[in-house]
Amino acid sequence: MPPAGKVALSIATGSETGGGTDADVRAKLTCLNGAHSADWIALDKDNYNDFERYDRDDYEVAAPSGCDEVAAVVLDPTPLANFPNERWQVERVTVTDSQGTVRYGRGD
Repeated sequence: MPPAGKVALSIATGSETGGGTDADVRAKLTCLNGAHSADWIALDKDNYNDFERYDRDDYEVAAPSGCDEVAAVVLDPTPLANFPNERWQVERVTVTDSQGTVRYGRGD
């Protein structure tokens, strides 16, 4: 479990050729009680190439104020100018909040 006030996101990129992305990826969280992220949350690790094919990338982000249980995660990959047509293959998103773990993805 993440510490109080935090949500753990684990994002798995698929195995298809071209499935990774060099885009700047950001997220917004919406909670069961209606609380939501006020701003987009950048998902980026320093000196690391996030969201490559076959990769699983883990992030710990601030939970929206008053949020106990995440109901939805929106991912926004903003393409880079030199790769405008990338097609990021998100295989699975796993969310761990104060209530437990929920997985979203292919076959779920």
